[in-house]
Formats: sequence, structure tokens, C-alpha cells
Amino acid sequence: MIVCPVRAASRASDSGSPLKPHARALDLPAFRIFTASGQAVTDTSLAGRVTVLNVWATWCSPCLRELPSLDRLQQRLGAKVRVLAVSQDKEGAAVASVYLDRLGIRHLDVLYDREAVLTGAFRARVLPLTVILDKEGKEHARFAGDLDWTDAPVVRFIEQLADR
Repeated sequence: MIVCPVRAASRASDSGSPLKPHARALDLPAFRIFTASGQAVTDTSLAGRVTVLNVWATWCSPCLRELPSLDRLQQRLGAKVRVLAVSQDKEGAAVASVYLDRLGIRHLDVLYDREAVLTGAFRARVLPLTVILDKEGKEHARFAGDLDWTDAPVVRFIEQLADR
């Protein structure tokens, strides 16, 4: 069962960021998710630049709370980093787009995972779940729960990874 925490506990690293890199980068599990038009995006297609892969759902209040900060992160970092918001809603774009419009989301690439493949592949126990991928397409860090993605230490963590 996937749950939504009320608020994730802050787990700060030495840099002041709640994001902490894994001891070594992890291979991604195999997956296929889709654009609104039905084009497949796979785990192997995410290499090339740093990717912030956020798994969310419309029924998850913490997910909706954090989406605007992810949108601002994408706007701030531009082409340097790719922020992908992957909806776990079975109805796909039909339901998710209503929430995205209501929240004023304009900068995120939104993908759809109607079968909740990612929650299984990442062994997610809570949503939102955000996985930070390095340029090689490997999992560098992850954060379970909602976070302010515009917080200076968080932005610095992602920028430093992108500048490597």
C-alpha cells in the first residue's frame, strides 16, 4: 500500500540539504512510462543530463503541495536539469491535467504511469517519491515525502551534480 505522509521528516546532510547521495550510484530498474500522447519513455532514455524524477498522484495532498516548487526548480535551472513529474493516476492526463492547471504548473514535463509501474520498480512506500538521476542515468539520490525544491541547499545539491 502506498501512503502519503503528512510531512516528511527533514534529513539534512552535511551540506544542509535534506538530499543525500547514495554511497554509489544505482542502476535504475527497467520501466516504461508515457507522455500524454502515448510516446514511451524508458529508464534507458533518461541518460544525458541530470533528471529529477518525481512520482506523484492527484489523491496525494503532499504531492500537490510540492509540485509548484518542482515547477519553479525547472524554471530556475532551465535546460541544465530535466524535471519530470510522473502521475500515478489510473485516469492519466484526463484527471492529472485538471490539477496541474489549477496549480499553475507550466514548466514541468509531465509523464503518465497508469499502471503504477514506478511505485513498484522503486519499491515506493510513500508518495511523493523523487529520484535524482545523474548524467549517466543512474540513481544518485532519492527523497520520500514532500520537499521545497527551491530551498537553497536543495538547489545547490542539484546544480553541483549537473555541473560535474
